[in-house]
Amino acid sequence: MKKPISLVTFLIFINCITLFAQSKEISGRVIGQDDGESIPGVSVKIKGTTIGTVTNFDGTYTLSVPEDAQTIVFSCVGMKSTEVNIDGRFTIDIIMDIDIFGLGDIIITGYTTQTRESLTGSVSTIDKDKIKTSASSNIISHLQGQVSGVTITSDNTPGSENIMVRVRGFGTINDNDPLYIIDGVPVEPRYNLNPSDIESISILKDASAAAIYGTRGANGVVIITTTHGHSGEKLNVNFSLRTGVTYPLTQYNVLNTQEFGEILWMQARNTGYTPGVDFNHPQYGSGPIPVIPDYIFPAGTFEGDPSANPELYEFPDYPICRANKTGTDWYDEIYRVAPSREYNFSVKGGSENARYAFSGNYLDEKGYVIYTGFKRISFLNNLDVRFTKWFKAGESIQVFYTDHSGDLNNGENNVIQQASLANPIIPLYDIMGNFAGAKAPGTVSDGPVANLYRSRNNTERHYRILGNIFGEINFFKGLVFKSLLGYNVDILNHTIYRLAWLESSSPGIDELYERYNSEFQWNWYNTLSYATKIANVHNLNMILGTEAIEYNGQWYDAGRSKYFSTDPDYMKLDSGEINQINSGSGTEWSLYSLFGRLNYDYRGKYFLDFTLRRDGSSRFGPGNRYAVFPAFSVAYTLTEEDFMAGMRGWLDFFKLRFGWGQSGNDRIGNYNIYSTYTANNHHAAYDINGTNTSSIVGFQPSTMGNKDVTWETTSTMNGGLDAIFLNNT
Repeated sequence: MKKPISLVTFLIFINCITLFAQSKEISGRVIGQDDGESIPGVSVKIKGTTIGTVTNFDGTYTLSVPEDAQTIVFSCVGMKSTEVNIDGRFTIDIIMDIDIFGLGDIIITGYTTQTRESLTGSVSTIDKDKIKTSASSNIISHLQGQVSGVTITSDNTPGSENIMVRVRGFGTINDNDPLYIIDGVPVEPRYNLNPSDIESISILKDASAAAIYGTRGANGVVIITTTHGHSGEKLNVNFSLRTGVTYPLTQYNVLNTQEFGEILWMQARNTGYTPGVDFNHPQYGSGPIPVIPDYIFPAGTFEGDPSANPELYEFPDYPICRANKTGTDWYDEIYRVAPSREYNFSVKGGSENARYAFSGNYLDEKGYVIYTGFKRISFLNNLDVRFTKWFKAGESIQVFYTDHSGDLNNGENNVIQQASLANPIIPLYDIMGNFAGAKAPGTVSDGPVANLYRSRNNTERHYRILGNIFGEINFFKGLVFKSLLGYNVDILNHTIYRLAWLESSSPGIDELYERYNSEFQWNWYNTLSYATKIANVHNLNMILGTEAIEYNGQWYDAGRSKYFSTDPDYMKLDSGEINQINSGSGTEWSLYSLFGRLNYDYRGKYFLDFTLRRDGSSRFGPGNRYAVFPAFSVAYTLTEEDFMAGMRGWLDFFKLRFGWGQSGNDRIGNYNIYSTYTANNHHAAYDINGTNTSSIVGFQPSTMGNKDVTWETTSTMNGGLDAIFLNNT
């Protein structure tokens, strides 16, 4: 019996050696890029197999790996999946980065982040892939049609910054623009960012979501996050070129010259006149029907008339001008096929302890209205470095230069309106090639092409620097302190040439206006956040913070008239001969806030969110300077219940939510609490010396202040449901 036993023992021993030779153990630890903390529950699997494990509470794992295995996949809800080659290693440590999108999306909701599934307020997000679906040069235009409850209108000028955004309609008085936050820095809505630099956009639409911003969140909040490198990302260099054309596909069908005359005759009959008897027109004559002349200057003349002899031509006093008998379509004259081209260059990457991103952009966009255009040059640099396991710091800076050129009037009597009103009998040029216009009697309006040509050198140049520096200290697991200092510098130079319309009946004189604006704003916020999980079922996230903001702006403008030459190199303020004008002023305001937020959820099923913010604004008097804005919201994820198990084949996610909150508005003017006075040479001057030859300027009331003015408070309730169907995760 001893021999069989020995043989069995030998075979078992050989088999164990074989098994040992066919597998090995790999161990390691998984931590997060943002806080350096261990991540429990991470799936660790051999790629292409079912062999795997999950990380423990301290983020560690041990995995038995077949000898022929090549790749391990690390995945976790809310984190970017990572594939790592084994390459003969026995220890593999991983740093996982946040996944911006998906059901476990990490959504930026104000000073902090939440997963999409834990949201209790109304928040919409746009990722960089959706942003790329639009070719607009303005990032806000990319939201059009992408987000429910958000209305966007644009004037369609190249590089347009005159975009109106309304989140769920009109919510407050005075100013209904939402608050814009770019990388933690509040800005005005006119920022013309490079869309290729954007990682994500979050829109906080109801008070329960926006209350964390208190006084500034009553009209919603648009949070823009620029691109960053990712941990473990190899050096990634990209260059792209985009080119295209723009042209208006539809336009008004305007009257031709004959139709315009017939309308004049119809108007005469409707007002009681009889053409051919008691009605006549300088161009169309005095007969029973309108007759188109050969010339509009001299008015209503025909070939052979000695007054139309070209030798008599003298511009601008006697500009002989033929009639356009077929009619000038002024829309065809002012519109063009407008080319555009854009260049983007970017460098991104990251290691275990650093992430970086740099980009440059050049855009040259011609307007489909002639002599208009837009140029943009921008640079972005984002960097963050983890110096130790408990300390991280970083910076972000964006530099912009934008240049709008041409006629910048988008208000009353702009060139589009002029084209609809211009008389079709007026040609583009007179017989000597000068612009034709309303000096011809009975033509009323001047041609818009001349206006566009004379405005071709108008410019609006912006120089902007936007950025922040920040530091984070991780005291222990879950407790993080963050301090961020943001800055925003905006300088505007606006040059307007108003040249004489020599072909007009009221030509005016050459004028130059210059406007200069400078704005500087800084904000500094400090937050202390704590996240913990109790008994593996209770998730608790808290944040407390302070924020201070200060704004200072100055402006001046000046003008001169009557210039010897209209060459832009000559037309400077010092060269103008008459009408020296100038004005200027400045303004400032500040805000100081305390805020806090508590998020709680039980088993990812029941959610509660409570927010409180106390704002103090310099725009109010001491008695009303501070106000408190509370909000709360709750949510219930039904698909986490066992009784919903039968629906999981087609219903992936279903959540009910309800919220209530208050937001404030302090946009009432910076000095409305004060009564102000202005100097006036005409209405507030007096000859104190009694000489009857001189006077001393005095002051007169300008505005009446109200020290009791208080905050506007907007209260809203919001209910909704979020659902995902048919594996659309």
